[in-house]
Amino acid sequence: MKVSRLTGTALICAVLFSALAARAGQTTVGVSINGTIGSTEQSTSRTGHTVSTPFLPLPSFTVERRVGRASIFLEGIPPIGPVQYDRFSQSLGDGGNFTNYEQTRLSVLFGVLRFALRDGTRIGIGETILNQRSSTLQGAFAPASSVMFPDGSRFTFPQLTQQQIETQQSHVVGARYELSRRLIGRPRWSLDASFAASPHLTAIITDELRHAVTIGTRTRMFVRRPEFAAEQGSLIDTALSVTRIVRRNLRFSYGLRYVNYVARFADSGSLADRESFVMPFVGWSAAIATSGK
Repeated sequence: MKVSRLTGTALICAVLFSALAARAGQTTVGVSINGTIGSTEQSTSRTGHTVSTPFLPLPSFTVERRVGRASIFLEGIPPIGPVQYDRFSQSLGDGGNFTNYEQTRLSVLFGVLRFALRDGTRIGIGETILNQRSSTLQGAFAPASSVMFPDGSRFTFPQLTQQQIETQQSHVVGARYELSRRLIGRPRWSLDASFAASPHLTAIITDELRHAVTIGTRTRMFVRRPEFAAEQGSLIDTALSVTRIVRRNLRFSYGLRYVNYVARFADSGSLADRESFVMPFVGWSAAIATSGK
């Protein structure tokens, strides 16, 4: 199912882009850096609590083909990570220790067909695609130790190391709806506000668990068969941006973006994933072509 949805979205975007490219219009490419300030909570969390994520400069790449009042817009964040967060470590007092940390890897793609109204408002409909891989890693170490019995004999316990890795992979897809409006328009700069929502996202989650135990020099590996679960979620993506014309075909933009994503297991309704970010950003865009018939 997820392959067909992804292939269908890519095919529709390619057909629309090709159709618009065949007509007289303008192609614009852009790149921006989005800082992440926020929190995340996932079902693999050690205690289920919400943790702050580290500040990351996420790169975002855009391509837009505009013909008249219609345009097709693509935005992608390449695979980032794995990013480590929520690290916990505790000494066991006898030279041993216990560690726990979580890490995630994420990529994003938005594809939208937009139409501009005469009053500075634009509406759009398209697709949201999210790919995420999250892992919880736990490890324990106990050094070798010995016990002496009353008769003078001694027994040595070998060194013990344990490591457990739980991994969840998800592929999330769903329709995306956009509404944007130019609040202020001046010859050299503009202020725009946008709101986008994906109210019905679906996903299949793959959960894997591996456990390794090393006693002395011997290691045993235990692998649980993958488990699958369905998720349903929603995403809100809003932004307020200022765009300045640097040269004729070059623009500089900056602003603030807010993204909120919530997913729940389809069978129980319990929380699977919640992520919320405030993202200041800066970016450049350039018109690279005005060709067409």
